[in-house]
Amino acid sequence: MAARAERVGDDNSAGEGWVARDGDDLLLPSAAGRRKVSNVERDARVSLTVHDRVNPLRCLEARGTATVTEDRGRMPAVALAEWYEGPGASEKYLEPPPEVVRVVVRITPQRLVGAIAD
Repeated sequence: MAARAERVGDDNSAGEGWVARDGDDLLLPSAAGRRKVSNVERDARVSLTVHDRVNPLRCLEARGTATVTEDRGRMPAVALAEWYEGPGASEKYLEPPPEVVRVVVRITPQRLVGAIAD
């Protein structure tokens, strides 16, 4: 779950999604125009909570900053679709409709907290 503060100070949570790692950074594939993307473009401070799939009481919260870039090769979305949904699931990410611009939200953690932060 990704969260960030709204303009009036309320939190905004993006719900469940796929997360990949690139070194110490966390990658979230998305599409331009989605609320979480526009929120990050407006204010780069974010918090991301990742729960253990086997034991949801184990979790990690990554607090840091994020950037949004166009996902020209669509590799994060393709790889994660294959991982989470199985072989062949990535086809819809390889050639989305022309009006869909795929992006990657890259989170650079500055602080890690939680039961699996070590």
